[in-house]
Formats: sequence, C-alpha cells, structure tokens
Amino acid sequence: MNGCSRELPTLAAVVLAAGKSRRMGVDKLALAWRGRSLLDWVLDAALALDAVIVVGGGRELVEQRRAALGEESPQLQSVKPAEACPLQSDSLRAGIAAVPPQALGALVLLGDMPLVTPGLVLRLARAFVPGRFLVPRCHGRRGNPVVIPREWFPRVERLCGDSGAKPLLTDPNAAISYLDVDDDAVLRDVDTPSDYATLTNQPSRAEP
Repeated sequence: MNGCSRELPTLAAVVLAAGKSRRMGVDKLALAWRGRSLLDWVLDAALALDAVIVVGGGRELVEQRRAALGEESPQLQSVKPAEACPLQSDSLRAGIAAVPPQALGALVLLGDMPLVTPGLVLRLARAFVPGRFLVPRCHGRRGNPVVIPREWFPRVERLCGDSGAKPLLTDPNAAISYLDVDDDAVLRDVDTPSDYATLTNQPSRAEP
C-alpha cells in the first residue's frame, strides 16, 4: 500500500478475477510470470489504494497478502458473484456492492492485466474528479483500469451481459475524463496462449 493514497480522493480498487479463462484453456490468473501469478501482480497495483475488493478467484492469495501486510493491510477482502458462472457484469455488480461507503468511486482492474502498475493506479487516483468517469488512453485507444464514480453505482446494478462497464461509458449522460499515457499496459490483457507467450517475452515491467 502506498501512503500517498490517503492524500487522494477516496477510491476503492475492484479486481475482477472470476473469469473462466475459456480462450486460455487453463486458469490464466494462476499462470506464472516472473515467479508470481498474474493475479498477484494485479494485486500489487490494486494495493496502491486503501480498499481492495477481489471478485471471484484468489481467496487464498488475498489471505496470504492480508497476513503478510499485517497491521499495514488496507481494507482487503474477497467476494463472490451470486452466479455460479458469472459474466463480467455479474462480477462488477458484486465488486461494486462491496465498495465501502466513504469511497467516491471504484477503480476497476482486470485480473489478467499484470502490466498495470501501482504507479499507474496512483496517477489515475490523482486525476479522478468526483462524479466523472476516468479512462486511461494510450495512442488514442481507451484502456483499463476505468474509474466509475459513485453516482453511477446504481446503474451498475442494472448491467447485464459480458461487457462490464462499457454500456455506462457509452451512455450520453456519462461525463468522462481521459488520462493520456504512453504505457500500453492499459491495453494489454492476457486472454490467449499467444498473449501469454508475448508477456513472458516482455523485457521489463516498466513503472509509468
């Protein structure tokens, strides 16, 4: 956890980790990269904030992290979607429902994006304006993680399907800010064996 987060608008990190990894063929979040699981790297980024909700998998990892952090642990918890085979909207609803009441928004991280760093999370937290969505953008392309303002949490409850927050971002009433970054980590998830092979050949994990 980075103590600087206490000087920022209060955000909770919601880590979506309940996918079935159909295109990978194995549990992709448990795949190793540089001696640790992909989900473990994403937790590193999430722990830049003071409240972290992991949705779906990773319960044992969450317990290990909580024990290792001890008294320094942020509010760190694992929740499960109500559905046995959750779509992304199901996971998002479960995560948003667990966001603490003092949080002004939720920074939603995908569990298969291990190149996202704590530094990037803090940049997003500093750029967040209450009441507005915040989306990182690299070379004109929208990426992740996205910040959902609390004012839109009720709309999350009405989401369905496997598109996550995309319907909210295309709503004509959505106020959206963008954070332009040079780091393509905001565009790179690990969905297929080819994606994983590219990741394992990554020369370094640059901090933005």
